[in-house]
Amino acid sequence: MIDVLVWLGKLSVAIVLVIGVFGFLHWKGRPKRHATILQLLENEIELTGLQLVERSGGVLSRGSVYLDLAELEEAGKVLVRREPAPNDPSLRRAFYRIHRKVT
Repeated sequence: MIDVLVWLGKLSVAIVLVIGVFGFLHWKGRPKRHATILQLLENEIELTGLQLVERSGGVLSRGSVYLDLAELEEAGKVLVRREPAPNDPSLRRAFYRIHRKVT
């Protein structure tokens, strides 16, 4: 029984370390990814997340682009417009654009 508890304790520590490493890696590349998204959107009216990934030259990935877009939306730098997907109206497609503040 004690061996099982020790093993579970070691497994828990390993899981926490892995989650921490992936969280750090996401955070570490954030400024470059955010700059890439804003630069790509600067040249276009609207793009989807997948279009951003395809045009980023490998800087963005499908796994992080939507987290980054949500952070930029929360910061007020990006606006999102959602509309029904053409092949399935129950799904919504998101289109992103730069938030240009009028002064």
